[in-house]
Amino acid sequence: MGRFPFINLCFVLFLMGIFATRHLVPVIHPTANGFRLVDYDAQPKPDDFAAQRPMSNSIQRSLKMFIGDLSDLWERAMIMRLWMLEYQTTYWTKAHATTGAEADLLEARFHVANAEVFDAAMNQQSRAKIELKRAESSLTETRPLIEARARVNLELIEQEIGAVSINPKTARVEESAPYEKIKSDLDRLIERLRVAKT
Repeated sequence: MGRFPFINLCFVLFLMGIFATRHLVPVIHPTANGFRLVDYDAQPKPDDFAAQRPMSNSIQRSLKMFIGDLSDLWERAMIMRLWMLEYQTTYWTKAHATTGAEADLLEARFHVANAEVFDAAMNQQSRAKIELKRAESSLTETRPLIEARARVNLELIEQEIGAVSINPKTARVEESAPYEKIKSDLDRLIERLRVAKT
């Protein structure tokens, strides 16, 4: 099922469409004596609207909740998938790092990605804080290995990590932006070290 995410999404949307049309276009109508077929040509009675309104509102609410839950599940799945790609990429690039500073920065980036997954996808802020502490310790090990101009960028990244670890975010994708900013800043610093090495 995980091989074809687009087909899975289309199938879920198809099922949602069937669910929505089944509940939003009633074929039978409840009455005091039971049920009767809906006559769309006849004028509805005022009591018909009163009987139908609470049911349609509850159906709309449950449909909105279902769509919200499905959207949340999709976002969490995408975060997990990106994390798997980052895990494989980090392992490969760390194995081919040219300096110890680059390896330490890659390690810090990996721990920031782990913190993002624990926070945004799994809603486990305590484990996210542990990963952020590991990232900070990797950055501390990097400090003596890089030049003074790069240390300014390193200090800014440490401040960003400190701000995120003090106030961890909850599982919404737009709130994973601090993690993305930290990772992009680390990427720029890693690239700067690679260019300075050549």
